[in-house]
Amino acid sequence: LQTEAEKLVGINGQNAVGLHALGLALVQQRAANPRNAEDGEKQLIAAIEADKGNPEYVNRLAQFYVVVDRHDEAEKLYDRLVAELERSRTAAGPTTSPAGSGTTTQPAEDSIARRLAEAYLMRGSFHTYKAERLHIQAMNTVGVQAGPLAAQSAEAEAKARADLEKAVAVSTDSADALTGLARFWQTRRPAGEAEEERSKKRQEYWEQAKKYYEQAIKSDPDTFDAYQGLARVHLAQAEPDKALEVLKIRLDRGYNRKHYLAEVDTIRMMNLREDSFKINMTRLQAALQKPLPTEEVEQAKNAIIGQMTELYNQTVADTAAGEQHQWALFMRGRLLMVENNVNGAIAKLEQAAKTFQSPPPELRQTLASLYVRTRAFTPAVTQLELLVKESPANAAAWILLAEARLQSADPTNPTYANTLTAASNAVKEALRFDPSNQQALETLSRIYRAQGDEESAREIVSRMAISPDQLKLRDAILMVMQAGSDEAKIADAEKMLKELLASDPLNTRALEMLVRILSNRHAKADEAAKPEIADAIHKIIDQARSAASKKVAEADSTTQPATERDRYSAVLRAIERFAVAADPSTSEEDKIRGLESLIKEGEDPYLVATQLFDIYRRVETTTAQATEQAAKILAMDLQPDQGA
Repeated sequence: LQTEAEKLVGINGQNAVGLHALGLALVQQRAANPRNAEDGEKQLIAAIEADKGNPEYVNRLAQFYVVVDRHDEAEKLYDRLVAELERSRTAAGPTTSPAGSGTTTQPAEDSIARRLAEAYLMRGSFHTYKAERLHIQAMNTVGVQAGPLAAQSAEAEAKARADLEKAVAVSTDSADALTGLARFWQTRRPAGEAEEERSKKRQEYWEQAKKYYEQAIKSDPDTFDAYQGLARVHLAQAEPDKALEVLKIRLDRGYNRKHYLAEVDTIRMMNLREDSFKINMTRLQAALQKPLPTEEVEQAKNAIIGQMTELYNQTVADTAAGEQHQWALFMRGRLLMVENNVNGAIAKLEQAAKTFQSPPPELRQTLASLYVRTRAFTPAVTQLELLVKESPANAAAWILLAEARLQSADPTNPTYANTLTAASNAVKEALRFDPSNQQALETLSRIYRAQGDEESAREIVSRMAISPDQLKLRDAILMVMQAGSDEAKIADAEKMLKELLASDPLNTRALEMLVRILSNRHAKADEAAKPEIADAIHKIIDQARSAASKKVAEADSTTQPATERDRYSAVLRAIERFAVAADPSTSEEDKIRGLESLIKEGEDPYLVATQLFDIYRRVETTTAQATEQAAKILAMDLQPDQGA
C-alpha cells in the first residue's frame, strides 16, 4: 500500500487519495519504525487539507489519535469537521426549481447532507466510546474523584445521543445513521437504584433500538449491521427464535460475489452465521433441560444440531480456506463439544485460536472452560488472563479465572496462599461489574474457606440467596470433582455429606453423592472389605427411606396440602433410584433395566442426565446412550451464566 501510495503522491503531491493511503500505511507500520507514526500523521493531515470536509479522512486520523491516547485531539477533529460541513450546508442553501414550484435539493447539497450526517454519526460514536471509557474510569476510581468522572460520562452520553439524532434528522433515510442511533439505545446503560426500575428502562431502550433497526432495514434491505443489531436485541429480550428469523432473512438474501466489496461482505455473512450458531447453542442447552419425553428431546436436539451443522457447512463453502478457516474451526470445535468429544473440541479450538490475529472473546472463554473441565489449569489461566485484559468488564471471564486458580491451588505447594489471593482478586473484579452475581459470591465464599477465613465466608453466604447447607453441599460436590485419586479430599467430602444428612436425612443431592462415593469405594475394595462398605450403603439408604416414608405417612394422615405429599413421594422415588443404583449385589445390566424407568420419572433434568450417564457408561453396550447423556450434562454445565 505504501509503495502504490507513494507513486500517486509522486505524480501529484496534492492527491488526497494518495496522501490518505500513504498516511494509513505509515501509521500501521509504526511498530517497525516509530518515526512512521509522525510521518503518517503528517500525510493524513495533508489529505484532510486536500479534501476538506471528507468524513472518512477525518475519522481515520481521529481513530489513530484514539489508539495513541490523544483523545482530546480526536474530539477536536470531529468538532472542526461538523462545524465546517454545517457552514457548507448553510452556504449552499436551498435553491428554487426552474418552474418556480418551490425549493429543490441539488446534488451538491445532497452530498453535503450525506457528509454531514456521516460526521454527526462519527462524532456520536466517538462520544459513546468516550462515555463508556469514563464510566469504567469512574468505577476504577475510589473517593471523591469518581463523581466528576461519572458526570463527564453522563455528559458524553448526552452529546452522543444528540449527535446521533442529528445524523438521522439530516439524512432520514440513511441506514448507517439509523443503525448508529439504534445501537446507542441498544447499549445504553439504564440508571436507577432499584433493579426493577433499571429493568423497565432497559426494556424501553431496547424497544427504541428495535424501532430504528427496523427503519434501517426498510431503508436498505441489504444492510448487515441492522439485521445483526435487531437480532441481538431480540436475544437480549429472551426471544431466540425471533433473533434467528431476523438473521435468516438477511442470510437468505445473499450478496453480490462480483462486487468490489465482496470480500468484506463475505466476512459480514460469516458474522451473521456465527451469531446464528451461538443462538442455536443457547437453544440446544434449553432443549436438553426441558422435562419432555426422551424422543421429543432427541428430535429437538437433532433439529438444532442440524441447523448448526448447516451453518458450519455454509461457512466452509463460502471461504477459500474451507474447513481450515478460523470461523469454521471455531464452529467445528463447538460441534465436537456438543458431541462430548472434549479432546477433539479442544484441538479444533486451539487450532482456531492460532489462526485468529486476535481470537474472539467467545473462543477464549469456551476453550478455557474446556481446559478447566479437563483440569488443564495452566492453559486455562493463560487464555482467561488474555481475555480479561481484552474485555475487562467480562464478569463471567473473571469468575472462570477465579475458579481455575482456586481449583489449581495445592495446599502442599509454597505458592498456595498466593494462588488463593489471585483467585480472590479475580472474583472481586467480577463482583465490581456484577455485585449480585450469585456464582461469583459462591466462588468467593469457597476461596475464603480455603484461606481459613470462616467469618468472611459466612458474611458472603449471608449476601447470597442460598443457605449454609446448600453451600456446604456445593463445596462437597466440587471437592469430589477435584479430588481425583486423593482419598483425603474424598474423606473430607464424605464427612461433609454425612453432616448434611444428619441435619436433613431427606437431602437427596447429599445422599446421591455420598452413595456414589461409597459405591466407587466398594468397586475398588478387596473382597474382605466389600461387605462392610455394602452394609454402610444399605444403612444410609434405609435411614433415608424410613425418614421419607414417615413424611409421606404424616402427609396422608393430616390436612397438609397435596403438594407436600407429592414432594415427599418424589423424594422417596429418588431414594429408591439410589438404592437400585448403589446395590452392590446387583449386576450392571440389571441395574440399567431397573433404573431407566425410575430415573426418567425425575423432574430435575440435570440429575436425570447425570444418573443415566452414570449407569450407561458402565456397560459397553450402552456407550451411545452414555454419550447422549454426557452431551446434555455438558450443555447444562456450559450455560452462559456459568462463564462459558
